[in-house]
Amino acid sequence: MDTKDRFKIAVKKACKALQREAHYESVAPHHILARLYSSVLEDVLVSLKKGGTVPKAEETAAELIRLGVPKDTLDTTFMRIAIPLSNATFIFHRCQYPPGTVEVVWNKTRCVLRSGLPAKDLARTILDLDPLLPELEPAHKALIDRFAVERKARQVMRVTVKNQLEAVIPAMGIDCRYELLDGVVRLNMTRCYEGHVDVPLAELSAFLADPERIDAVLKPANEASANEIPHFNPVYSPF
Repeated sequence: MDTKDRFKIAVKKACKALQREAHYESVAPHHILARLYSSVLEDVLVSLKKGGTVPKAEETAAELIRLGVPKDTLDTTFMRIAIPLSNATFIFHRCQYPPGTVEVVWNKTRCVLRSGLPAKDLARTILDLDPLLPELEPAHKALIDRFAVERKARQVMRVTVKNQLEAVIPAMGIDCRYELLDGVVRLNMTRCYEGHVDVPLAELSAFLADPERIDAVLKPANEASANEIPHFNPVYSPF
């Protein structure tokens, strides 16, 4: 399977994963892009496997030069070798991270991973990957649009459910906390009673022996309500 096919499969896989994770509905668009970007790169560049090859920065840079990358474009320091291509900059770290670490910076987004590819295969994959990266932008936009539609639908659903519950539940003296889960409304309901009565000491035994008389004293508490359980959505950051 070539890099282009692996890239397309990785994009579909990442998009499906994001669609399943409902908490991303309120995350900023650039955080969604960061998650999409890192997921795709991890699949395409291959994370390190047990016993896999760990290419040195110099080895991968040398292979890229052999494949046509101009030597004078390399930015080399003691810490890393940075190679800017048409769309992204690929940084091969020497000291700051473990051996084999590659940092890819594209569209103000970065991903740091360890590749399990040999230097020659990694260099070829990088050259194939670079022109494909702009294809993440329409995939990202499609996700944002889908989330916007789903978020609007959920807002309408929340209002509908809230109105239905508030029209019935509080009047019954029931305190209700609820949440919406995949088309199901989960209700946690409690009903509290309170009552006050003065019972002459001589009549206490008779009062306690009459459950119906005790029940007649109790009335629903006034704190009945219907409230949605709040969900706090984490802001995703891969760094």
